[in-house]
Amino acid sequence: MVVFSERLETLRWLHGQFKRDLRLHDQQLTIMHGQLSDTEQQDIVERFGRLEDPLRVLLCSDVASEGLNLHYFCHRLVHFDLPWSLMVFQQRNGRVDRYGQAQEPQILYLFTATQVEKIRGDLRILEILQQKDEQANLNLGDPASFLNVYDPDKEVEKVSEFMANGMTPAQVSATLDAQQANAQANEGDWLLQLFGGAATAPAPAQSPAPQSSDHIEAWPGLFKGEYDFAQGRPCSNWLGA
Repeated sequence: MVVFSERLETLRWLHGQFKRDLRLHDQQLTIMHGQLSDTEQQDIVERFGRLEDPLRVLLCSDVASEGLNLHYFCHRLVHFDLPWSLMVFQQRNGRVDRYGQAQEPQILYLFTATQVEKIRGDLRILEILQQKDEQANLNLGDPASFLNVYDPDKEVEKVSEFMANGMTPAQVSATLDAQQANAQANEGDWLLQLFGGAATAPAPAQSPAPQSSDHIEAWPGLFKGEYDFAQGRPCSNWLGA
């Protein structure tokens, strides 16, 4: 199983809870984060991809969300906390839900419950991001088209603005749907232009520009043209000469 969280302190807390509650020992679970060297990270990935290795639970920060194959003997992934970026959703899920996965991926999302209305509204916005991610996957679409900035950091900034501006979850959902529709329309226009089907008016016909050789007269020849040459009819000018 792979568990994702954005905070290193959360991963350390989970490590202690797994050992205590599930009685796992150090060889059965480990933490993977950006403070480890490249060699240490690669060693963890290789261990996790070997069936004979006892490592069974991988607690990951988002450093593990890009470009790693964790699906060889793993199809279970848990978002312990929700990212504020749809691209990060997609990157995390792609660690186990990828080409070559022999089992149906099981991807779970943990949501925080609160009685504070303001926090509840903000958390509801994160739930909407998770729903849009699933909606895009069902429709074989790109989740990033909902925020339409195509950069994880910019997506986080945009979601932060939603919350800072006091937008309701319904307003956020409507905004995301509108932005995706606009992105799809722009993509359609681009494809029409690519294949010559744009609905733009054709340019007015223009006379061809004069060529640099137009003022040069044709050289005199023995025959008027190809047909005369084939029939053996020489040019009269040359006969007169």
